[in-house]
Order: sequence, then structure tokens, then C-alpha cells
Amino acid sequence: AGEKQVEVADGSTAPYDRLLLANGSSARIPPFKGTDKKGIFTLRSIADAQRIQDYTRGVESAIVIGGGLLGLETARALTVLGLRVQIIELFPRLLPIQLDEAGAAVLQRKLEERGMTVYTKAATDAILGMDEAAGVRLADGRELDGQMVVVSAGIRPNIDLAKEAGLQVNRGVLVDHTMRTSAEDIYAAG
Repeated sequence: AGEKQVEVADGSTAPYDRLLLANGSSARIPPFKGTDKKGIFTLRSIADAQRIQDYTRGVESAIVIGGGLLGLETARALTVLGLRVQIIELFPRLLPIQLDEAGAAVLQRKLEERGMTVYTKAATDAILGMDEAAGVRLADGRELDGQMVVVSAGIRPNIDLAKEAGLQVNRGVLVDHTMRTSAEDIYAAG
């Protein structure tokens, strides 16, 4: 008892002196209407990227919800694949954490020069279509056509392992100023 060890997925155990949890996060899809359709994606892994690329065959237009770094990188990649891309950003400018108004205006202009359409201050209300994504309705009533939708609008920390281990969690794993969790010699990052 009291021996510090972790059980690995294959059932084996490994001892530790100090342990670092770096469990990452999962994509979060906000509670839009219509998120159960085919042609709606999030991007957190290589497998996700492959599914998105496979779906683009025969698709001419895409909508990216989220004007942060990952959303803009995804929009650019879809443009390179030949798709017409529209970007929807809830905030008044792209990259609102990283850029001031002037910098965001330059970035938006550059994206538009590359053929992308950008909508800022635009809240998504619903993803349109019957069984497959066919566009997005914004909260102000505007409807945008798009044959696929990539949602890049937030993440959810993966906390299940920490909860199972009895560590204190809230929306993430709780840590002190040294990144130590509620258990001695267990730290969390990411």
C-alpha cells in the first residue's frame, strides 16, 4: 500500500516518483441546432484530418465555424484543396486573443484576397440540411450555403482519468502554482 504506480491500458503497471498528467482535450461543439448531420466535423487528430479530406471529394464549399488559429488553418487547407470557404467568427475580429483590431483587419483582408469569405460578430444558430450539412443559419437570420461544416469553436479538457484517480477537478484538473494536483507528486499540464 502507498506504492506509487500507474496501471497502463494493457493491464501492466509502472512505478513512478513523480507523475505528470498531460491528457489534452477534446473538441467541443456548441449546442447549435442540427449537429447530428453527416458532413459536420471537428479537428483534433490526424484521423479527423483524414476524414475531413476524404469528405471533400465532390464537395465545392465549406463553412468553418471559429476564427481562431485552428479554424483559420483549417480554412486555408480547405481552400488549398479547391473549396470555396466561409469563416464564421463570433467575436468582432479574427484571432481576438492574439491580434488587436488593426492586425485582425490585415489578416482578414489577406484571407479574403485568397478567396475566403469572413463573417465576424456572427453567431451560429443552426446547421442546415436534412441528413447532410447544407449550410448554416446565423442568429441574425442570414443563411450561408456550404456542403460541409468544420467546427473549431472550443475544447473540453479530458479530465476523466483525473476524476477516476480521485484528483480534484472542476472544468479541468485543479493545480496549485507549481502545477501540483490535489495528490502529492502528481502534476498536470496542458
